[in-house]
Amino acid sequence: MSESDEVVALIDRLIEEHRIINLDLATLENVVNDAGAILNFEKAKDIFIPGRPGAKDDLESLDKLLDTIDKGLRAHFEREERGLQTAFDKLGTVEMAKGFHTLVQEHDALRDRLSEHEKIKNNLFKSLKRSDEPDHGTMTRQQWEATAHDMRAYILHSRKLVQEHTGREHGLFTGLRELLLAEAK
Repeated sequence: MSESDEVVALIDRLIEEHRIINLDLATLENVVNDAGAILNFEKAKDIFIPGRPGAKDDLESLDKLLDTIDKGLRAHFEREERGLQTAFDKLGTVEMAKGFHTLVQEHDALRDRLSEHEKIKNNLFKSLKRSDEPDHGTMTRQQWEATAHDMRAYILHSRKLVQEHTGREHGLFTGLRELLLAEAK
């Protein structure tokens, strides 16, 4: 298999991963929308009460999904950066190479954003600890609800940013793929 064939195969795989990432983000949005519906002030009184069983389970479900998306995106970014950097530099046009370098910089910003999700989530978990635990949460209900709403908004905006990013990548990757296939003919 030639270098061009390998790059085309990698691009096809990464484009498929973009589709899967967007599906996972849609699942996350559904969980967050459910959490958002739950987090309105009336339901929050009944469901998210610090120390009450169930509230923590809802956050743990969100935590697992965020962790899956975090690990998946980080691995995906790594595959793109390792697998396509040289391809864009050697086989693509100058504009394509510059575009790819810009996308790599976006990866750094998205990684930072994923780390911020972790901080917000940890604040929510801390507030749900039972009062008999050594480091129990000290958030008031209003602080907790505000933090939960912040988390929801942050996740929804992250989804939008990732979708926009994958759209730009898709265009760039498809362009390189077409260029390589045309050269192979």
